[in-house]
Amino acid sequence: MATLILPVTNTPANYSFNVDLEGVNYYFDFKWNGRFERWIMTISDDEQNPLQAGISLETGIDLLALVRSDDLPPGNLVLISENPDLEVCGQDNLGDDFYLAYVESE
Repeated sequence: MATLILPVTNTPANYSFNVDLEGVNYYFDFKWNGRFERWIMTISDDEQNPLQAGISLETGIDLLALVRSDDLPPGNLVLISENPDLEVCGQDNLGDDFYLAYVESE
């Protein structure tokens, strides 16, 4: 199983990128939600049709586990903190103190 670190950042507060995961191209869209003070992620297909929207970036869990679908990447997507004192990803530390790792399926 290979692990891929996705290119997340905290500026700008809304951004997108596409990435190939296990032979399928996906678009990832990130938005900072000031009301809930969380980063929110949407995963879309190659034609940018949303597959799953409103995924809150939380540490220590597989972000795809609760929304598992044949259309979504088959592996695990985990937000990891590089700083053991930080549990919640804020607006300014995504891509710095926190990174998003995709672990390929077996």
